[in-house]
Amino acid sequence: MAAASPSPSSPAPVPERARNERRPLRDTFVILRDMLPVSLPLGVLAGGVVAWSASDYTTTHACLVGLGVFVFVEGLLLLLNDRVRSPWDVETFLGADLLGSVPNMSDADARRHHRLLLDAPNGREAEPLLAIYSSARARSQIDSPKAVLVTSTVAEEGRSLVAANLAAAFARHGKRTLLVDCDLRTPSLHHAFDRPNDAGLVAWFTRGATLPDATSPSSDVDLGLVNVAPGLDLLRAGGRSDHPSAIFEHPAFARLLVRLKQDYDQVVVDSPPLGVATDALLVAQNTDEVVFVCRAGRAQRRHVRLYLHALRQTGNQILGVVLNGIRPRRLRRHADDHYYRSYKKDYGTTT
Repeated sequence: MAAASPSPSSPAPVPERARNERRPLRDTFVILRDMLPVSLPLGVLAGGVVAWSASDYTTTHACLVGLGVFVFVEGLLLLLNDRVRSPWDVETFLGADLLGSVPNMSDADARRHHRLLLDAPNGREAEPLLAIYSSARARSQIDSPKAVLVTSTVAEEGRSLVAANLAAAFARHGKRTLLVDCDLRTPSLHHAFDRPNDAGLVAWFTRGATLPDATSPSSDVDLGLVNVAPGLDLLRAGGRSDHPSAIFEHPAFARLLVRLKQDYDQVVVDSPPLGVATDALLVAQNTDEVVFVCRAGRAQRRHVRLYLHALRQTGNQILGVVLNGIRPRRLRRHADDHYYRSYKKDYGTTT
């Protein structure tokens, strides 16, 4: 009796040899996926190649064809996706130094994260923030006293988190430090330190923007300065303002920052995002250095390049970019690559 022929609608069985050949092929594409900056689903990578592995092509031919398709698709997606996603994007497309990378943290613990270097300076979560401080110190070309502006492209990129911990790091290293909340539209630093927002910049400006004389400390003015840690004071927003540019453009604000730098070694300014309003550029006219914060996958490269150029025009030194919210796998891979490049640069290759 003749064997029943398979139904035309059912797929042909895959030979055992072909299935065995697919295993190293699949492993190869997993490695390739993890090496490149844009991750693609495994099925997209290997799906177009599996057919070749079961046909007359050898596994080597299938890998070569699949690799070509993979590189083409990956490059195309890289060109179309204009967002800053990895440390590689910062160094390659933005033309700026990478100050450090912060892994993704839960928004539920936002207040605790703002105080990491105050409450748990020796914990693992604090290590990336301490590395940012070390990089900023190493790249700085300006001696104290000075003012550092911390800004970003859009909201919720981790700007206040970086500003608060950077100020705490300066204070822990013996610098008398002032943290200033200049995000007058949506102030937040008073929440991080459990203080009311009843005194600060808005209230000071509303009451006449009085400045102290040369012999009086700035705390004598009705600024509402509060001490939040040894060596660290906080200048709150002091309310909300729908038109903060009126404050930042006023000559009294520039004189205030000059006066504050006489009483503090380091002034760290948390400013509004540049993509929302021009407030940050107005504040930047009175600062010395800039730390730019990007959340992975949120800000667009062309916007970041535009804002970095605008900040350079104000005369500030761009200390670098902090990439926030990066996935741990990418963070580990970048750290390994950075270590290898540094080792090769310092010691050369062995023969």
